[in-house]
Amino acid sequence: MSINKEWTSRERVFAALDHKEPDRVPVNFAGSCQTTILESDPDGKACTKLYDNLGIDNFEEPVTGVMGNIVLNMDQRVMNRFGNDFRVILPHAGDVKIEPDGSKTILGISCGMKVKRMGYYDDVFDFPLKDCTSIKELDEYPYWPTEEDFKRLAEGKVEEVKKLREETDYVIIDDSYKPYPVLMYAYLCGYEKWLLDMKLNSDFYFSLSNKLYEIGLKMVEQWLGAICEYIDIVGTYDDLGTQMQKFIDTVVVLFTTLFQI
Repeated sequence: MSINKEWTSRERVFAALDHKEPDRVPVNFAGSCQTTILESDPDGKACTKLYDNLGIDNFEEPVTGVMGNIVLNMDQRVMNRFGNDFRVILPHAGDVKIEPDGSKTILGISCGMKVKRMGYYDDVFDFPLKDCTSIKELDEYPYWPTEEDFKRLAEGKVEEVKKLREETDYVIIDDSYKPYPVLMYAYLCGYEKWLLDMKLNSDFYFSLSNKLYEIGLKMVEQWLGAICEYIDIVGTYDDLGTQMQKFIDTVVVLFTTLFQI
């Protein structure tokens, strides 16, 4: 790359990923769910405070996700000011059922996850399948995603990501949440039950793990299948360990346990 030519974001990021020296360090500020900023009433309005500090007063009201209170519509002027090389594309979130106590039940591919405000964050606080022990109870669980939920994931999003691809040089990230089956099992049952079910209730464990695995596959097919030709990076993450060690000693044991290979 000529030192006199201004690098595009894609050239810069992929040079760095290829262990080559770019013109500068790539920057990701609000170009993924993990690098954005918080907005939480009443005193956790970090995004609004940032806008105020930068002298931006005609901004769009911050829109946050149903978990974590992370801002999903960061002002483009702020991202450009900080030299952001990335833009994120996300599927439609599931509907949210507001419970009488103010907590939320997240529907669709979130499978009835239960969250509420804890400090500055809306986070998981209860486990809807914590008392479930039989395959019959799994079959009767009311919050499994429907075909319509999967179809809605990419509605209007192909046009959005295609425009980003054709009209900008930003690196486009799919940063949709894909916690299937490991973390979603813990979200629905709790970590303790997830680990104990492996040993003490294997029939139930395999049934739920395989169901969540199938949900994850269908989510990927419906969502990534629709946008894959326009994106640069697919983000995914899950909880496979603690600060001290892995939950399970080897990857081989993990996958043979989960999927009965």
